[in-house]
Amino acid sequence: MITEDAPATHQPPARHRILYVGGDIRLPARLADALDYHVVRCPDGSTAHLFIEGDTKYSLFLFDEGQAEELERLAWSLKHRERTPTLRTSGDFRQLVYTIWGLLRD
Repeated sequence: MITEDAPATHQPPARHRILYVGGDIRLPARLADALDYHVVRCPDGSTAHLFIEGDTKYSLFLFDEGQAEELERLAWSLKHRERTPTLRTSGDFRQLVYTIWGLLRD
C-alpha cells in the first residue's frame, strides 16, 4: 500500500498518482490497496488549490461531490492540468475502482 501518510520507501514508485479531495480518510488507503496507485488526500478545497496549482504530476483528480464543480473549473483553467481527468466519488467503491482502472490503465 502506498499512501501519502505512510510511504513505502522499499517499494518501486506507483505508476499513477491520484489527488483525492474529500472527507473519507479511509478511501486513499483502500484505493491504493485495490489499484496499487499512489493516492494523496486533501481534506478540503483550500488545501487542494495548492496541490492543483502546484507542479506535481497527477494522473487523476478525484473529488467528493460537494467540492467537485469549483475544483474541476480550477484544474481545467490551468494549462498544465487541462488534460488531467477528473472524477467524482460515488457510494459504490467497487464501481469507483473499475472506473479509475478503466481511465488509467496503460
